[in-house]
Amino acid sequence: MRPFFWPKIDYESITYSACFVQVKMAVSNAYIAGRNAFPPVARPPISTTPPVNAKYVTAVAYDQTSATAVSVVLVLGNTGNTNIDGKFLGAFGVGQIDGTVRWICGTACSAASTAACAVTALYQYLPAYCRH
Repeated sequence: MRPFFWPKIDYESITYSACFVQVKMAVSNAYIAGRNAFPPVARPPISTTPPVNAKYVTAVAYDQTSATAVSVVLVLGNTGNTNIDGKFLGAFGVGQIDGTVRWICGTACSAASTAACAVTALYQYLPAYCRH
């Protein structure tokens, strides 16, 4: 069953940065709703299937490594740029005791990454705050 806070994330027409704003908001709300615990992988608070008309996101991975650690990784594709296609961009969150989540946006080494891993070839295509 889909949680009440599960948003429809528009992977089709928004930038990666705007997509992560929506993802971070949804996952942060789920952390609060879970009383300072992220939902398990079996019940992700976001859809992990991009719509068939998604332009640049070919897959979405949600991973909860502990009650207070989470990652959402986008698999990028269909850009025609070999520096981007098949690469990974992640949002990595750590839940705080006050119910907030501290996020780091960064490149990922794989869809299963749980931390940023400095894929520097992507940096020129990302905003400065995502160059980790």
